[in-house]
Amino acid sequence: MSQYDKYKMGLDYRDGSDSDNDGLTDKEEIEKYKTDPLKESTAGDLYTDGYKVKKKMDLFSACEYTGKILFKKNRCREVKLEADEPSDLNAVIDDYTSRYSLECYGINKIYKGYWMYNYGGTVKIDLTSILKKNDIDYDDIKVWVIQGAFVVNGLSELEKCGYKRDGSVITLEYDFEKNNEYYIYLTENKKISIGGALSTTAETSGTGFIYGFPVIEQLFGKGMHVDYSKMETKKKSKSLAKHSVNYCNAYLGSKIKYSDKEKVKEKSKFSVNLKSKIFSLLLPVFEYNPREGENFFNYIFSYMPYSDSGYDIGAVPPYSNEREDDKVESSVEGFNIYGDELPFQNFESEIGEGGNCVGIAHLTSYLYNRKKFPSSGAYKCKVNGKKKKIKWNLKKDPENKTLMDAGLYDYKNSLFVDEHSGNGTNYLNRKLSKGEKQFKKMVGCYWTKGNKKINLNDYANTNGRRDNYTMIEKMVDYLDRGKIVDVYMLMKAGYGHAVNVYKYEYLDDNELTFYVYDSNLPQDKRPGFELNFSICALQVKKMEYPNGEEKFEYLYYPLKGRDNIKYMASSNQGLMSTNAIVILDENWNVVR
Repeated sequence: MSQYDKYKMGLDYRDGSDSDNDGLTDKEEIEKYKTDPLKESTAGDLYTDGYKVKKKMDLFSACEYTGKILFKKNRCREVKLEADEPSDLNAVIDDYTSRYSLECYGINKIYKGYWMYNYGGTVKIDLTSILKKNDIDYDDIKVWVIQGAFVVNGLSELEKCGYKRDGSVITLEYDFEKNNEYYIYLTENKKISIGGALSTTAETSGTGFIYGFPVIEQLFGKGMHVDYSKMETKKKSKSLAKHSVNYCNAYLGSKIKYSDKEKVKEKSKFSVNLKSKIFSLLLPVFEYNPREGENFFNYIFSYMPYSDSGYDIGAVPPYSNEREDDKVESSVEGFNIYGDELPFQNFESEIGEGGNCVGIAHLTSYLYNRKKFPSSGAYKCKVNGKKKKIKWNLKKDPENKTLMDAGLYDYKNSLFVDEHSGNGTNYLNRKLSKGEKQFKKMVGCYWTKGNKKINLNDYANTNGRRDNYTMIEKMVDYLDRGKIVDVYMLMKAGYGHAVNVYKYEYLDDNELTFYVYDSNLPQDKRPGFELNFSICALQVKKMEYPNGEEKFEYLYYPLKGRDNIKYMASSNQGLMSTNAIVILDENWNVVR
């Protein structure tokens, strides 16, 4: 049977596939056993075809289930399930009440929230404890359902779910499908409103001011202070505090925690701006300029303003159980967004006509992991439709020499691109210095090489199929060894995009957030746009299937608003019919 034949039948077209997760390959079911490759139990009972083969049972006769029907992965006692087919016994139900906020839908109160997958049957919920705990009645509750592995604020569809009541138990009137994931929310009785959730540009800005004695801070843990302006919400204020503290730690070598109330203080915006102006007027020699580096006076005393204007400073991950900075499970401790990311945006060139993200990602991982980068090289690239051998030599410009050592703190400035190219326009030769031209050639060569080595179409998943979780485990292992990785993703707009992953955080045993360096959003910002989170985040969730396989769902959706939906990569079939994600080390070796 050809791959196309499999595809037409709705089967997983890859070799050795098991489309219904019953323990038998599609090939075995079609050619050997004559069973249905899309049904776990051809006979329609609670035994999978794979189990029946092992136990030498009749594949075509329904057998009464002799064991006790248990839902071992249902971790919510008030949720009652019924087994209609084998996979139902592997239903996963978790309490997600505190994981997400629904405020962007106009819903402030969540009484209970569940996440469910591996189940397509009837769902019943005993409301006794929920009503008692919240001192409410049945009329105070609405039930909502969201499909997918993640809740995407303002984008995920919140479906109203009807129910029938029998005493204290309600039966949900919803056609759940076993191959989908669902969030079930019991909330206050309120109509949804998403009008305020779809803004695509930042409407607010915040200010921070950093000052003190860096040497004393480094030696004795005292001496530095961070003031930040009070924002209209606590979440936005908290996010601004984090940004300001991270900025201070990155440039002045301090290790302040944003939760340190002695060093980190909320002030009025007027007060913060006034202090900044007074210091600038009276103590100009002590101002620290990140682009120029420290001067003699900065060792005695330093101050610097910090502005979050032009991008989101209020979007924090929609988890109410946020971890503080010192509770991150693991990360590449040395990687710093201010020191190890290029301070300018991805750009187009004659070689990388759609942008040079692949070349920039390779430069970043190779330089960080190896602590040096080749000073010269050559590669055959396509320029203006013709193949041509392109040579580059970074030694021609003193500013490029920073590429010979780890870290990009001192590398150029935003004018390197912005002076010669706007977003979506070509990087023109006529205004570039000799060194800038060499940098452009180098990035273009690696863009060509990376695209030649990795074709995302070879890794594409369709019909909701997902990659094995071992990919994620290996990426975590690589990060634990102090390395960063390149990640190539197929975006919803139809093109491929390359980023770097440098840190991860476990939200629970099955869900992680990976921190991303996206060359289109350097240092987690882009003027005029809001981020969905305070960082560029790749979300990953592990899925366990009845046949023992572990796969994963992922979502990369950094920019807020429906206008930016095409700048998304996801395994969710409802968001993207075809998805592809590839993890690579700095030598383009695929991590699988």
